[in-house]
Amino acid sequence: MPLENNNKPLVTVVISAYNHAAFVSSCVHSALRQTYPNIEVLTYDDGSSDTTADILNALSDQHGFAFTAQANRGLSKTLNHALGVAKGKYFCPVGSDDIMMLDKTEKQVAFMEANPGVAVCGGNSLLIDEKGELCSKRQRFHPARDLTFSDLFENTTPGFISPTAMIRTDVLKAAGGYREDIPLEDLYLWLKLASLGHRIHAINDVLLYYRKHPNNTYKNVGYMFHSIHNTLSEYQQYPSYNKVLKRHKNSLLLSAAKQGDKQGARDILQSLSYRDINLKTLRALTRLYLKIN
Repeated sequence: MPLENNNKPLVTVVISAYNHAAFVSSCVHSALRQTYPNIEVLTYDDGSSDTTADILNALSDQHGFAFTAQANRGLSKTLNHALGVAKGKYFCPVGSDDIMMLDKTEKQVAFMEANPGVAVCGGNSLLIDEKGELCSKRQRFHPARDLTFSDLFENTTPGFISPTAMIRTDVLKAAGGYREDIPLEDLYLWLKLASLGHRIHAINDVLLYYRKHPNNTYKNVGYMFHSIHNTLSEYQQYPSYNKVLKRHKNSLLLSAAKQGDKQGARDILQSLSYRDINLKTLRALTRLYLKIN
């Protein structure tokens, strides 16, 4: 339950979980232990087949936060439901396999209150593995920066990982929330808000432990391909649309090849024209050939 505090704006933290029994407790506790004093926590189990729902239900009984068990609806639909019931001035969807830094909310509220023209605030993250240990590969941190529509669309400036975001609830509602037929909710939302003229900013702070594991969404090539394609299709009039779409197709094709995902690679190859072929295409085809043989 949120604490009564008239001097601090309420923040809604949303945790939607699907088959994350191994991780969801750590995520929820990181939300409950925030140094910021005025938070409401909304949790969902999105039709998990493991014990995620049982864990969330027990934690809800113990700590008094809201929990909804539902048949699988997908993240975008679930977030729209949460947006409809959220009472907070700020809206923070967090991945159920991730862990919030304990001062995440405090730092972001301070920034957003001092910068009323900013609609979305994200930040840096530390990569951890399935066991919660820091990944051995070099961690990347970026300075504070604004992200324009062009930056996001053409990927010319580093973005931020979606679970670090804090969004003004009224801005999100006015923009119509999430598009429910696009499950990859973050790229769609950032482009939509930026195209409407809203300011998106990344602060120079580490806000989250982002967990990398075999079931991360970005490793589902088919899911990523269709979501990105549908998102970008809203901006076909943009001058760099074809170049951006080509880059995404070939990057995902290479990812499919590295993972040995023949079906995902086949779907992307069928969408490529001869004008889309570049060195990444050839690298991907070489990897696929070597895996097949």
